[in-house]
Amino acid sequence: MPRDRLLEVIDATPSGGVCVVTGGPGFGKTQLLSDWVDRPDVRAAWLTVDVTDNDPARLWHHLDEAWRRADLGAALDAEDTGDLDAFLRLVTGPSVDAPVWLVIDDAHLLVDEAVRTELGRLVACLTGELRLAVASRVELPWSLARWRARGLVVDIRERALALRRDEVDQLVVAAGLDVSAPTVERLTARTEGWAAGVQLAIRGALEGDDPERYLARVRGDDQSIADFLLEEALDHQPADRRRFLLETSILDRLSGSSCDAVTGRRDSARMLAELARDHVLVNRLDGEDVAWYRCHALFAELLRAELAADDPELACELHRRAGAWLAANGEIDRAVHHLLAGGRVEDATALVLAHEDEYFRLGQVALLRGWYDALPEVSVADPDGRLLRLIWASLAAGEEPAVWEPALNQLRRRAARAEDTSTLAAELAVIDAHLAARIGDAPTMRDRCREAIDRFAAQSVGRDRPAVAYVTLLDARAAVWDGALDNADELVAAALAGRTDVNRHATGGLEAGLARVMALRGLGRAEEAVTAVDDARELARTGVVGAPYLVLLGVEEARLALDRGDLDGARAALRSAPELPRFQRGTHDVAATLGAWREATHRREGITSLTERELDVLARLPTRLTLQEIADELFVSLNTVKTHVKNIYAKLHVTNRDAAARRAEELHLTSR
Repeated sequence: MPRDRLLEVIDATPSGGVCVVTGGPGFGKTQLLSDWVDRPDVRAAWLTVDVTDNDPARLWHHLDEAWRRADLGAALDAEDTGDLDAFLRLVTGPSVDAPVWLVIDDAHLLVDEAVRTELGRLVACLTGELRLAVASRVELPWSLARWRARGLVVDIRERALALRRDEVDQLVVAAGLDVSAPTVERLTARTEGWAAGVQLAIRGALEGDDPERYLARVRGDDQSIADFLLEEALDHQPADRRRFLLETSILDRLSGSSCDAVTGRRDSARMLAELARDHVLVNRLDGEDVAWYRCHALFAELLRAELAADDPELACELHRRAGAWLAANGEIDRAVHHLLAGGRVEDATALVLAHEDEYFRLGQVALLRGWYDALPEVSVADPDGRLLRLIWASLAAGEEPAVWEPALNQLRRRAARAEDTSTLAAELAVIDAHLAARIGDAPTMRDRCREAIDRFAAQSVGRDRPAVAYVTLLDARAAVWDGALDNADELVAAALAGRTDVNRHATGGLEAGLARVMALRGLGRAEEAVTAVDDARELARTGVVGAPYLVLLGVEEARLALDRGDLDGARAALRSAPELPRFQRGTHDVAATLGAWREATHRREGITSLTERELDVLARLPTRLTLQEIADELFVSLNTVKTHVKNIYAKLHVTNRDAAARRAEELHLTSR
């Protein structure tokens, strides 16, 4: 398959210039130059070097023979062969009057310093119609920077050599394989356009019974691909490099610090740079401030297979080290994967539980389900239930729908596909009833309560399940709204029948406990409601998701105190609620209850309400600001501030700033 797009690049090499084709093993360097030389209008002398050519005289002798075989004009006399100067006079002489190419393949094998120096002289002497084409697995150390700056070097690197999707398709069709477009897409992605990988995969597909399946799942540890990678990529590496490649193969992205942490080395950054420079199927990633690299996917699979076969205990230890480093650097998902691979189930579970709320709030529901599915049943027995608990905690916190809707929508999709034996649909109906209750939509709340109760009954789910107790209490609230207090009493009694068992469950039990308080308060059963507050508060203090409920229970306790005229009790209840600005629902409820408490206090003590401007002045009285400084802050005159202070003293029944500040604190007047 001639690759015209690359042949055009070679054709653009200027007179006296160099075309350098660089890439790892199996990327088609030799084939590309061969296709170029086979063009009818191309005149070229071709030399494929080997390690014995690391002798200057031998190298120039072989180049002279290549020139002679190509019949490109005059040849050297026997006594001059092997001499660089004589060869340079030959190839730059007047007999070279048309475009001529010198092609050197496998130039990476030329490591002798004297040879490299003389090749640099060859490049410097390229003139007229003479051009040089070189194929190498490593960057050429021939001091080409000056020639690149002059526009005399054309580079074709590994990225350009990679086969495109249409080129892979051509090879598949040429092999007589009839496979789908997605399979070709998958083959291209898995091989990353690596020509040898594509060809070996096609051969494997031709030999197998199911070409479609083979090409879609081609792996680096498949026998033919593994043999090639071992012979051409791994076995040629020094022992130190080989060990480094094996030990870091567990990482999907490589950096100096991550590789140091896994291997215990201190020079990983240098090693990675060398591997990338030498095209050992390791490439640096673009657009990164820190130098990050990745190993070719098929090569990494082979390396991991070799590591597991050679030393499985070491592989587990490397995974554990990787997990620890990734967790410390905020790469939680990758850390969980490596900890599980290293057998650290407890550590992985702890990491998931510590970060699940963060990822839930970011909408990473698929990631959460992947974690839950990967953890054993002893860690997370019910992934759907785990997501439901996170949704309830978010709802209790009063967070915006954007936080909990992704998880709720995924659970709705799962419920639509679930078997009839699933209670997920019933649990979701409870959430719908809860959302309707929040906005006072009694008809919807009533309908969804009925649906949930019927679904639970069909599955013989008892009242000790938190969702059943809670939806029954929501149904009781709907009855209170409808004025059907006897029915509401019956529903509350039914819900409370299993309250001891209900309280074993973290979030569901808390929702049911809070609903129990609200239902009892709505029915006027104040003493029972107070007891219910104490029960729910005890559960909230011992649960991992109880914080928002402490706010809400403090609000309910304050409302109960207000109902019985206990203003001091209301004030104490509000002060006991923790300050959690994140929980908007609790914050709003605290503000509403505080407003009611102020009004009741003001009525009791005959205090006239302060204006907004008087409250602004009052908030600054406890400070050391002078009246003039307060006036400057509020952009008013000193006399205006004095008038406000006089009114504040009169309304609060005090005579000085300190007394006004104390009275404001008692009445929560500065906590707006």
